[in-house]
Amino acid sequence: MDKLEEYRLQIDNLDKIILETLAMRMSVAKKIGEYKSANGIDVAQPERYEKMMQQRFDISDKLGLDKDFVSGLWNLIHEESKSLQRHNGK
Repeated sequence: MDKLEEYRLQIDNLDKIILETLAMRMSVAKKIGEYKSANGIDVAQPERYEKMMQQRFDISDKLGLDKDFVSGLWNLIHEESKSLQRHNGK
């Protein structure tokens, strides 16, 4: 196996971990949606979102990740989470 194939195998393995982790995150988001629905809590929580994004930016800065990349990625993740919550985890 040449070096490029080794790197690609590493990427494939990391992508699997990322997808598994996203699936776990969305499972928790569904539970949050069920909780919010049962307790009359609005899905949109702007204060929580702002705090969460600042925490993600702090982490990404330490890891050397581009803030715009992290912002775009987390916006997609957050929108999917809200969509799951709106459907009460269904």
